[in-house]
Amino acid sequence: RSDFFDKFLGVSLRNYIAGHDSEGVQTEVLDGEAVSDEGAASDGGANRSEALFSNVRIALPDSARRPELAGLSEDSRSWIIRCVGDETYLCVGSAFTIAQHPYLFSYIRTISSVYRARVSQYEALAGLNAALSVALAIGLYLLVRYISELEELTKSQEYFIHSLTHELKTPLTAIIGYSEFLRDTKYDEQTMIKGMDYMYSEAKRLEALSGKLMSLLLLKETEGRYQLCNLADLYRSVKDGLQLRLKVKNLILDEDIADCFVWAEPDLIRIVMTNLVDNALHASPDRGRIGITIACDRSDKSGQTRMARMARMVVVDEGIGMAREHLNRVFEPFYVADKSRARTSGGSGLGLTICKAIVDAHQGSIEIESEPGRGTRVTVTFRTGASKTSQIE
Repeated sequence: RSDFFDKFLGVSLRNYIAGHDSEGVQTEVLDGEAVSDEGAASDGGANRSEALFSNVRIALPDSARRPELAGLSEDSRSWIIRCVGDETYLCVGSAFTIAQHPYLFSYIRTISSVYRARVSQYEALAGLNAALSVALAIGLYLLVRYISELEELTKSQEYFIHSLTHELKTPLTAIIGYSEFLRDTKYDEQTMIKGMDYMYSEAKRLEALSGKLMSLLLLKETEGRYQLCNLADLYRSVKDGLQLRLKVKNLILDEDIADCFVWAEPDLIRIVMTNLVDNALHASPDRGRIGITIACDRSDKSGQTRMARMARMVVVDEGIGMAREHLNRVFEPFYVADKSRARTSGGSGLGLTICKAIVDAHQGSIEIESEPGRGTRVTVTFRTGASKTSQIE
């Protein structure tokens, strides 16, 4: 048999290996009877039989301890995946008979590249899964945040509509009630005058409310239509319309007004100034003082330019003031700190809401400082955009 393998199978296997060596193929032919005898005597410490042919270059256990070679019948196959060091191999065993003598054939091929590819695929899939998980988490967070913002917007809209309905219903109810009373009841002249005065005051409240709502519409319609304005000139036009009311209460204006040019929508800025001065006028006692300051940060200290990078308007009154808990809510629609005074003065609670919306549209800021019994200070800051700056000689 040795001559047979040396002359025939050995040559054939060597040629086969030569053609497949680059593929990592290793083969081995074992004497089937020797392997069986070795397995039977393995507990007695028999030595492992030498292979009849082998180009195996890896360390393998004794043939009797190799599961792929155990219990093989002719034309059957058995395989096992074995790790040797850092490499992975597919080991296939088969049995055949030549001249009534059993032989075992072992085919060994490296499959490390397959495992490495699978590991790379698993790592890529794990990374993709992690990325998708993060993206999904971010998406869910943004979705929840968006839904929360929608809910807040819906609540604010519902609150606005509810408050507006209430503000409209109250004076209308009073007007209808007094109208029915005057129509269906006998009354003297004094009662008639009193009823007419009340209806007139409630009608004025409706007029003021409609004016506030028109201001909100104006804010939308004039968005983006800015021009270069002198805050001092805008203030003077507002002051002219308030002179009569100032004289009625004998109020003194302490003014520090500087020419200051900013990019703005003039009608909207007039609305802000009117609301702030009007609030100060209502809050101030008779013969009180109201401070008005308009100042600006010049873009050129040499004085050759009057274009402002930042402008401030400050309105200070000596009125009743507000408690700290009201300051964070005064910009809410229809919120009034002193409801009794608001009814007396015809306030709707929309003035500061409109002011803040206008100031925000101009990328400015509005701040309120107040203490009960010590008055209120309102500071409005306007900033001019660099793309709109120009020199005014």
